[in-house]
Amino acid sequence: MMKKCLSILLALTMFCTMPLLSGASEETPNDGVLADYINKPTGFFSVTAEDDDFLDDVSILSDEKKYDIITIEDDFDDDTVLVVLTKSRSWEQYEFTPKDFPELELTEVINLDPGGREQIETQQALLKSMGLTARQLTELSRDTIPWEVIKDYLPDGLLNLYKPSSDRSSEISQDETAWDVLRDVLPAELMDVDRGGLWLVNPEKYRASLSLKLKNPGKENVLEAIRALEKRDDIISASPNGYFTMSLTPNDSLLGQQWAVGTGTGNINMRQAWDITTGGTTTATKATVAVIDSGIQANHPDITPRVSTTLGHDYVAGGGTGHRDDPLGHGTHVAGIIAAAGNNSAGIAGANWNVNLVSLRILDDSGGGSWERAAAAINYARTNNIPIINGSFSGYGDDTAMRNAVNQYGGLMIFAAGNENNNNNSTPCYPASYDRPNLISVGATAANSNSRASYSNYGSTRVHVFAPGTSILSTFPTARCNYSWLIVIDTDGITRRRCEVEPVYLFGVFMGYQYSTVHHSNGYHYCNGTSMAAPYVTGVAALMFSASKLSNQTLTAVQLRNRIIGGVDIYSALNGLCSTGGRLNANNAVIRARYIMGDVNGDGVITSSDSRDVLRYSAGLESFTAKQIQLADVDFNGQVTSADSQIILRISAKLEPPV
Repeated sequence: MMKKCLSILLALTMFCTMPLLSGASEETPNDGVLADYINKPTGFFSVTAEDDDFLDDVSILSDEKKYDIITIEDDFDDDTVLVVLTKSRSWEQYEFTPKDFPELELTEVINLDPGGREQIETQQALLKSMGLTARQLTELSRDTIPWEVIKDYLPDGLLNLYKPSSDRSSEISQDETAWDVLRDVLPAELMDVDRGGLWLVNPEKYRASLSLKLKNPGKENVLEAIRALEKRDDIISASPNGYFTMSLTPNDSLLGQQWAVGTGTGNINMRQAWDITTGGTTTATKATVAVIDSGIQANHPDITPRVSTTLGHDYVAGGGTGHRDDPLGHGTHVAGIIAAAGNNSAGIAGANWNVNLVSLRILDDSGGGSWERAAAAINYARTNNIPIINGSFSGYGDDTAMRNAVNQYGGLMIFAAGNENNNNNSTPCYPASYDRPNLISVGATAANSNSRASYSNYGSTRVHVFAPGTSILSTFPTARCNYSWLIVIDTDGITRRRCEVEPVYLFGVFMGYQYSTVHHSNGYHYCNGTSMAAPYVTGVAALMFSASKLSNQTLTAVQLRNRIIGGVDIYSALNGLCSTGGRLNANNAVIRARYIMGDVNGDGVITSSDSRDVLRYSAGLESFTAKQIQLADVDFNGQVTSADSQIILRISAKLEPPV
């Protein structure tokens, strides 16, 4: 997968359907009527450009220098640097050699578009001979006005060069359009033979791109070469030769049933976040997450080897040390949402594919727990320096020991808001309702929806963000998930086997297990609740931890929290139901962790130049990419304003710490 997006210059071939021009001097009406014919473009082309620019613009094609954050952790070749030259340099010479780059020791210089200049020059000569510009020919070629009507508006050069012979002119009828004729007579150099369309390159946008091969390989040498080349005025950008694939869609067999990480309504942009990182690649970049729950099945094929069996703790069985498997199933389901293996051709894909899970068991076989166990588990996470906690449990009534544990824990805590359809502002549900700067309270959205699930607790101040929590497919203990002998006729009339996993109690006495209505297949179940919403936030937080390490940042728990809640997608249906009024957006959160907040020009440092760019953007004088907008919102209010510019300026002057 591509950890770093590289801008690789290709010869632009963009086709447009635009209003007809007469060529030499006269202009036909736009979208009007000419000799009783309506001017309406047809075919596979579409209008994408402005009137003064017939080819789609790409930012790298300006002569402004381009930068991005590159670290040794990124995946790239250890012997290659890709450069894009300025316009003037691109047209200076045909062949570049190592001598053109004296600051580097090179073995070879490869032109990535060796025939580009010749092709453009040939194109320009042909167009000139026809009395046309590239734009005029593009417009003319897709018009639906018949040839017999439109020929009177053609330039003399085109008529003289390609006027049909007498025998052919008799065949031309009112039913034939200009394009029907032109595609038979235009020179091959202007044609896209495979698609039957025009192949045109705008010479004003042509920039040469080269591949420089280093004499002494090494990723450190690549980075040094880039730093040296960035000082040259004739180079727009220098970048490593990164590895990439298509936009990452894992091949997990049940991915299509994970609506929350899919592409439909209510998804959290998980796949875009995976294009940035899927988790830590080294011990130092992997996040460790404490799952305070009912245990985790450590040998579940979609979770192993992510579970630490040495750090785990069982507070149900007398506080015994070591890992305990999950007799209930709830903790394993939560763990899968956070960390099920992705792209392994089986099961589901968790939010973070490379993370360490520590099971701290506080829920017994019936799903009950105590504040004593929960407080002890949080204290254990603190003393063992576990930076992230997921707590998919809740209760009512404030407990001193629990409050004390929460207050002393310095990592990031993500807690489920509760499932009683209560307002946590008036009826606080704990521990989600504790007011701490390193705590996130998570409500649940309905399936395939951006609205609150009917059961989810809410609260304009006591709940911070919503995440998918309904019909969530995840891992379940395989030993408890085999098909039983029980055959059930479901409400839809279909006879199915079920697995006996749901505990049954009579007057508080455990009576055994009944068949499950949420069984999907061996080792996988559907579940609903804020218990499922919280681990989505936790998995994204763990991804952010790894993403920040890739850019040599060490984000605090408060910084992680602010980036998560500052990057949510706002929906009117959630307005007033949580402090942000929004639902988790994994991609926004990971961008805010992977790159430096405030560094909108991507040069790796925050300077007054970034402040100026943000001010210009806020005034509508400059355009930003989606990533730049994320990085510019340093006050995390969902907008880029002059206030953000002022904060960035103070950071650049060392008057304020980085956010």
